[in-house]
Amino acid sequence: MTAEAGRHVEALQRLIDMGANLDMPDGNNKLPLHWAFNNALSFRNKESVEAVKVVQCLLDDGARIDITCYQSNTPLDYAKARE
Repeated sequence: MTAEAGRHVEALQRLIDMGANLDMPDGNNKLPLHWAFNNALSFRNKESVEAVKVVQCLLDDGARIDITCYQSNTPLDYAKARE
């Protein structure tokens, strides 16, 4: 998943432009925002600019922060727990 990698925001934007559903959980019951908040880059470096760009891209394109799914958490709850 592009959001999980924490980079390649251009590829993510292309998928969004092609109609990717930003609010559909995957097989792990995570939304793209769940992955973006704790992606491969931000997991090791909380100040990763590339990782922040992925989160910003999802939010700018309308990803919802209020959907409860993964471990009964919204993406926002999940992000706060990862601080």
